[in-house]
Amino acid sequence: CKDGSEKHMLWTGFKMPQGFLALSTDLTDVRQAQKELTKSENMFRQFFEQLPMPAVHVEFGKVHEKNRFLGMNRAFHQLFGYSAEELRTLGDWLKRAYPDPKYRKEANEIWFRAVEHSLKTGEFIELHEYRMRCKDGREIIFATTGVLFEKSMLVVGVDRTELRKAEHRMKQMAQQEAERLQQKLQTSVVASAVAHEVNQPLSEILMKSQMALQRADSLPGFCPELRTILQGMVEDSRRVERTIERMRALLRNVPIQRVPI
Repeated sequence: CKDGSEKHMLWTGFKMPQGFLALSTDLTDVRQAQKELTKSENMFRQFFEQLPMPAVHVEFGKVHEKNRFLGMNRAFHQLFGYSAEELRTLGDWLKRAYPDPKYRKEANEIWFRAVEHSLKTGEFIELHEYRMRCKDGREIIFATTGVLFEKSMLVVGVDRTELRKAEHRMKQMAQQEAERLQQKLQTSVVASAVAHEVNQPLSEILMKSQMALQRADSLPGFCPELRTILQGMVEDSRRVERTIERMRALLRNVPIQRVPI
């Protein structure tokens, strides 16, 4: 142009009786838009491929099973083990990921409800967990979400299998600990009841033995051997009392302190 700028022009024309009529269209903005679009697509592909989580780019059409896979990133191939040749359409994927027809129907219903909600609100597809089958036969817990474009959707997810296994182990451990504490509590209650029943006659034996020893001095001609026997009964009763108290402390539902003896 006169100002030194360059433009992309589309030229055509036709011959006239006298001369030639030339027509042109300015394609500068179109070419610039194409360059920006190409740059944007390259950035999207780079971002898509480098995502650390499994992701797929899928057509979004009316016939769900016939929608084509437009791309699968490296993380998706590594987790599930399928190649692009094996998964050309969503129908191929659904049969492999959900081999059980009943569960496949259930999973599809949950996914379609989430997609419909996303269409109405413009928000991300609601996150849900699904049981999916890998190529090597492993079944994993996969949490999936995504975003809808005009004619496609980007679906991403994360493998939560180990997390769910860890939660299951924690629940089992908590249940076992609760059962252990319940058993200890029941044992403590029984031990307390037994100790109470034993302590009542034991206290009476101890009290009567002590009274007999106190009165022995006032009785003339009291046999020394009987005094020794009564003294032994008192000592034995106290020893039994101490033993019962230690047993109650051991079976009581409180932390135990271990000390060297």
